[in-house]
Amino acid sequence: MKNRIIQFEEKFLEELCRKCVEECGRSLTSIERAVMRRFLEARVRRERELNRECIEVAEMLKEVGCAVAEQDLEELIEKSMILDKKLLRDIRFLPIEVTFDYEKINPYRRERLRKQTGFFLKMLSSGSSRDYGEMARKAYSRDEYLEINDELIELYAEEAYLINSSLKTPFSIGRKDLAERMYCSMIDLGRRLIRERASIIFG
Repeated sequence: MKNRIIQFEEKFLEELCRKCVEECGRSLTSIERAVMRRFLEARVRRERELNRECIEVAEMLKEVGCAVAEQDLEELIEKSMILDKKLLRDIRFLPIEVTFDYEKINPYRRERLRKQTGFFLKMLSSGSSRDYGEMARKAYSRDEYLEINDELIELYAEEAYLINSSLKTPFSIGRKDLAERMYCSMIDLGRRLIRERASIIFG
């Protein structure tokens, strides 16, 4: 069950990244678009690792019958900051510089990790299922599923906006208006994607 959830989340993130590059990259040169795509792809790779950390915590919590605690979130925050350092290594050859202002980022990240781990925990606790769709239907109503995923998308977009706003680069991908456009696109595209998937899952 764990692998089905992770596969679904990874496909969602990859599709969201691809669509954001398509939509927000129209006003950029080919080189700028390539730099933006590689930066976002690197972020998605590290985000996938963070999701795996969340689901490991959720699986342990399911085994002991506990809810997400502050200590769990502290550990996930620490792991997320290690992944940020790895991201900086991933993009060291790109002509961009990123700053992580954790005072601003971590309130959004902490809440997102709380909700993401809670979402995984509820999915894993739904009982034996044939596939992701059956798992989701057992755990949530359609409205509940959309609500939690909308909240996750918004928190991710807030965090991404803060990171994208910090970019220093000779290219126009560092402009604040592009970060704002990406923020709006991420929420709009993310909501659309999750509704497409909810239609398949819930009919």
